[in-house]
Amino acid sequence: MEVDTRDKILAMYPVHFLNFDKDAFTADVVNAVIEISMSNFTEMERCATRMLNITSTESQEALQQGLSAVFEKFLSKFIEEDLAPWEAYCREVCFKVPDGMVLPEKLDASVVAMEDADAKLDAELISLRERKATAEKEAAELRRDVKALEALVEAKANFMDAFDQLQNLPLVDDLGNVVRELRKNVEEANALRAQRYQRLFPADTSDAL
Repeated sequence: MEVDTRDKILAMYPVHFLNFDKDAFTADVVNAVIEISMSNFTEMERCATRMLNITSTESQEALQQGLSAVFEKFLSKFIEEDLAPWEAYCREVCFKVPDGMVLPEKLDASVVAMEDADAKLDAELISLRERKATAEKEAAELRRDVKALEALVEAKANFMDAFDQLQNLPLVDDLGNVVRELRKNVEEANALRAQRYQRLFPADTSDAL
């Protein structure tokens, strides 16, 4: 495509997008098409050289000249007839932004107020996040305290069960009676054993005189 034609198309549709260069975009697309086409023609030259079994320098140069002429004609026709309408369509339909949607160059009072409101919202969000983190920390501490309290209650319940079991055991007085009864039985058994011994081995009366 000729430069003057392309410049006319670019001048018809001024840039409306913020931080977006439509000229650079279309130029990148055109350059990409040219690079792909050149790569394809280079591959075509290699295939033709191999298939035609070209070995001489003159034949190779003639092939290159012929392919270059075809490439220039193809590229010129492709850009003029195909890419030019595509660029015009992109600028008129895809890239065109209604005037009411374009941000003004200078911010008015409403925009400034909106920015202030956004800043306040951001500050509130930060404050909410901090309070949430603090609440989560306190909740974790409360959960630890609850677990400790539950463990204490369980230990106290176990202690009370053991205490109740101790209360069901015999009292000290009962234990004393049992000991005294046992001692009495032992004394009676000893006396009975002594009597049996005397009957078996009576004392000698002559020795006693």
